[in-house]
Amino acid sequence: MKSEITKYPKIELLTPKGEDCTAAIVTVRIKGIDVVKRCSHIAYHDNVHMRGIYENDLNGIRLAFAIFNTTEEIDHAVQILKREIDKK
Repeated sequence: MKSEITKYPKIELLTPKGEDCTAAIVTVRIKGIDVVKRCSHIAYHDNVHMRGIYENDLNGIRLAFAIFNTTEEIDHAVQILKREIDKK
């Protein structure tokens, strides 16, 4: 997922890229969107739960994956992030 996200310059990966510094939680920022509004919209319309990280003006989106998530579900989350770029 991280390698796919970094292909899009408007999506900033806030989670470290190195395998030794990361886990199943990924945090990104999409430049120019209000994460609080978008995360609620995505959860309701796409059934993908992303937490808005708005503390300290971070304006990030946190995605937490688990062992039971499929590759298709992760790809779907990436597609939603890409769609958010296109809406701007």
